[in-house]
Amino acid sequence: MRGAGGVGFFAVQIAKSIGAHVTVLGSKTVTEQIKNYGADEVFDYHKTSLEDLGKFDLIFDSVGTNHNILRKHLTPNGRLLTIAFQPLELVKLIFSVRFGKHRIRLVIAFPNRENLTHLARLVDNGDIVTNIDSVYTIDEIVKAHKRAEQRGILGKIVVDIAGQGNLKSNKK
Repeated sequence: MRGAGGVGFFAVQIAKSIGAHVTVLGSKTVTEQIKNYGADEVFDYHKTSLEDLGKFDLIFDSVGTNHNILRKHLTPNGRLLTIAFQPLELVKLIFSVRFGKHRIRLVIAFPNRENLTHLARLVDNGDIVTNIDSVYTIDEIVKAHKRAEQRGILGKIVVDIAGQGNLKSNKK
């Protein structure tokens, strides 16, 4: 998995719930914490280049760049799933669907009763937990957006529109 922020945080837990061995490439801030949520191996992308990684059956990418490099790290039947891509990467994605040995798939989730029920069961069982990185009021929306642009976010950023003040960050 590349990118362990808000989406990657949940992807790690979902992968572990189905018995996957999870390797994460993320920022130093995230790699220090993500093992607590199930990651088996973690690498700081400042110290480990994509070229140094091994082979994987599945790569889940939430960053959206360097798909050609990531494809080289797939096993013969491996797949690269991404939720993000840069505009120039879109052409590679389209051609890989038709011609690629290691295909890239854009993941788009459409909520349905079956999937949401399964996720609710994972939450109820404690297989998936939430982590609130930070909480902002609606008046602090600019600060919240600036936080979202930073690296090292593990979990979600919450904007408390009602201003109740009962939401707290899990950050230590």
